[in-house]
Amino acid sequence: HQLGLHHKPIVLLNTNGFWTGLTDWLTQITDKGFVSKNMVDTAFFVVDTPAEAIAVLKTYKPVIVDKTQLHKGQMNGDSPGQAISDWDAAQRHTAELAHKELGSA
Repeated sequence: HQLGLHHKPIVLLNTNGFWTGLTDWLTQITDKGFVSKNMVDTAFFVVDTPAEAIAVLKTYKPVIVDKTQLHKGQMNGDSPGQAISDWDAAQRHTAELAHKELGSA
């Protein structure tokens, strides 16, 4: 999705909480800046029933990544001045954490 290689939704049928670990992980990596929240919110759908999965597939409208925005500091709907890539976001987040740790030492 993020690379623009396909524009299909990722639908997780979360029967008996099977995909809960994955969705928790997605939240964690999004919070840490490894993946754009906008990308996760527009590409991943977690549903409880097959009927809901079919409804998502029937109504899904793809969000197309404008790759020219990658060089302008805007990626997948991120605000101007934010990371130019998810890797850059992760590096910035790691640097912020290290700076906080040094300040508290």
